[in-house]
Amino acid sequence: MGKKKTPPPPDYSQLAKEQAQFSDAAVLKSTYGDRPTQNSAWGKTTWDTSADIDPGTGEKITKWTQNQTLDPRLQAALDSQMGLMKGRSELAGSLQGRLNESMGAVDYDQFRNVSEVEDPFAFRQKSEDAAYARATSRLDPRFQQSDEALEVKLRNQGLAPGDQAYDAAIGNYGREKTDAYQAAQNESVSQGRDESNLGFSQQQSQQNQTAQLRQQQISEFLRARGQPLDDINNLVAGQGVQPASQAGFQSGGTYQGQDVMGAGNSQYKASMDAFNAKQAQKQGMMSGVASIAGAAIMSDRRLKKDIVQIGTWLGRPLYHFYYLWGTPAVGVMSDEVNQDAVFVTESGFDAVNYAAVTAA
Repeated sequence: MGKKKTPPPPDYSQLAKEQAQFSDAAVLKSTYGDRPTQNSAWGKTTWDTSADIDPGTGEKITKWTQNQTLDPRLQAALDSQMGLMKGRSELAGSLQGRLNESMGAVDYDQFRNVSEVEDPFAFRQKSEDAAYARATSRLDPRFQQSDEALEVKLRNQGLAPGDQAYDAAIGNYGREKTDAYQAAQNESVSQGRDESNLGFSQQQSQQNQTAQLRQQQISEFLRARGQPLDDINNLVAGQGVQPASQAGFQSGGTYQGQDVMGAGNSQYKASMDAFNAKQAQKQGMMSGVASIAGAAIMSDRRLKKDIVQIGTWLGRPLYHFYYLWGTPAVGVMSDEVNQDAVFVTESGFDAVNYAAVTAA
């Protein structure tokens, strides 16, 4: 039976690099599969590739570019819309100067002011005075003539002041005159009230009309003032360009980087496992030497094969070997120990009394 050896651990770092290369190739294939040429009623979507350099790592990479080509009729409509938008924008820009002029400060004093309503009590008093003045303008001439006529009449009758008939006639005439003026006074109060109410209502109506007129003037002014802005907004708020429906972007596969740390740990673990296995083997061999130390063992070099030194024992070389008949063993060579521990067996081969072996 041949000598058994512990198999060497695999090179995990190299395996990680190979795995990363396989992953890169899979990503490239997946990405390529996600970049088909797509045709629709709107047009066509294609992909282009170019060589590029990753600015972060400096490595060569493949750069993908997505292209959208519209149907010629749709492209013509798009060009027309773009031209219309450009014309509107230029026209809106030309109105900016007029807008700056119209948006200056507003002088509201230029509009018709609303007059104040006259005090109703003063207005009523003025109306009463006017009505009474109109009444007395008729009573005064009449009673002036009546005064003179009564005086002439009484004197013609031979009456004079102090006469009972004279004084009675004068008294009756005075009461009639007072009643007439009192009636005029009362009538002026009634007319003044009606006229003042009517006048106050007319003033309020006029005031409302003036306020409405002023508000109308202000509204028309502000409308004219903001007209350039409305014109600009109407121009730029026209129908914009409606893009065609594009194909959705397909992401490429996920890149799996090299697991250097994992590979290093695996490599270290494999090395430690191999080291521990070797130490255990050596420990087992040393235990075997200790177990045979009290016996005489065949140690003739001619009976051994696959001889490998694994250490020393008492300063003497210690070997692992196989006997010619296939049995594995650990021990020394008879020609390398003190010869008083060596004896020749009946078969003519050397044996060693391990109990008699001394330190070198």
